[in-house]
Amino acid sequence: MEPKPKESVRAIRAGIAEGANHIDTAEMYGSDRVEEIVGEAIKGLRDKVFIVSKVLPSNADAKNTILACERSLKHLRIDYLDVYLLHWRMGQTPLEETFRAFDKLLSDGKIRSWGVSNFSLGDMKEAVGLVGEGKIVCNQVRYSIDERRVESTLDTKRTRDNVRAMKLALTSDQIRRFHLAFPENS
Repeated sequence: MEPKPKESVRAIRAGIAEGANHIDTAEMYGSDRVEEIVGEAIKGLRDKVFIVSKVLPSNADAKNTILACERSLKHLRIDYLDVYLLHWRMGQTPLEETFRAFDKLLSDGKIRSWGVSNFSLGDMKEAVGLVGEGKIVCNQVRYSIDERRVESTLDTKRTRDNVRAMKLALTSDQIRRFHLAFPENS
């Protein structure tokens, strides 16, 4: 995406014009460059999109979670994220510390909700046990026609503790069709 930013901005705007409204990004995508491109693409369209971003586990301590979110907001040129996720679990920082930082971002109005990404069922049980039911809005997992391994470990409609699974789902055919529609991004 980032080698041809103008084409990427055009592609994102075309998607929004066709009804796409969920934009998923992360601080690690293109070393922040992808967030800058998305920020350019959504300029003047904030009310039409639902923005999700993710903090790296290496930035998941309280101070750096907040700083990472603030950097993402700056790159995206927005005042708040709809959902902010812990990208995956590494164990360097206790989950409680990351979740406290998420709650601070929530109370400060910088995020509307928070969740996790790529958590196993065991990780989810632990996370829900720490904060209670209903606080973690989703566990974003990779799931598509091509990638269905998650079916054996998670209920992809709902986990047992009322946490939605947000499916990151692009099939090989969808990727191929995107490249046919926007060959300059290939």
